[in-house]
Amino acid sequence: MKNIMLLIVFISLSFGDTYYAKLEPKESYIIKSSVSGLIKYVNKDLEANRGDGSILIQIDDFESKSDLKNVQKSIKLFRESLKNQKNIELLQEKQYKRIKNLKSKSSNEKDLEFKSLLSIKNQTISISNSLNSLLLREKILKDILKKKNIKTSEKFYIYEIYVQKDDFVTPGMKLARLDNISSSKLSIFVSKQDKNTLHNKKIYINDKLVQIKSKKLWNIADSKNLSSYKLEIEVDMRDFSSLYKVEIR
Repeated sequence: MKNIMLLIVFISLSFGDTYYAKLEPKESYIIKSSVSGLIKYVNKDLEANRGDGSILIQIDDFESKSDLKNVQKSIKLFRESLKNQKNIELLQEKQYKRIKNLKSKSSNEKDLEFKSLLSIKNQTISISNSLNSLLLREKILKDILKKKNIKTSEKFYIYEIYVQKDDFVTPGMKLARLDNISSSKLSIFVSKQDKNTLHNKKIYINDKLVQIKSKKLWNIADSKNLSSYKLEIEVDMRDFSSLYKVEIR
């Protein structure tokens, strides 16, 4: 899925060296349409639920499916044609090699055979180019069909669906917001002292030393939380929206 925008959502409060933050999915995405078309199906039952691999949103794909079917038929014909053409080219090459050094054959006869070989080779190239164009068209149509049939895996939580059945969408229009719940984060704003000593300290969450998967520290003070520095902690927890106490000791 192309044209995906990352949302960063966080809530944090600071009390001295103790901080409070709401557990959020590490990443949230706004899914936007990459194609134009009429919405034929929306699985509203998946809204506020985990994905299950089924189609979430389907944009009218009748014409694209028909085009793909025709292209695949043409590919089959051109592959067979190319196979036959290569056999003809092989026979003509053998014919030319057989006579090109024969003294019993005139120069004109040899030239005619050579020109015939060149003509056959050009036909082979032409058929091959046409086949390659069809294969590219097939790839494009498959990509379009994928973009018209949007599915979600179990690692995504469908937070909101923005479209309804029979809506007409164009490229760039919002379709849905998805949260990646396979990983989670806590975002807090730490003091300058904690920022400068973070590398020598450990992080406790709800008074327990926890295994931090990764952390990211901003070295420039936040524009809203003055004199504080954003610290994003990736953790292996799933109780989303719960408030956690974070301490740097």
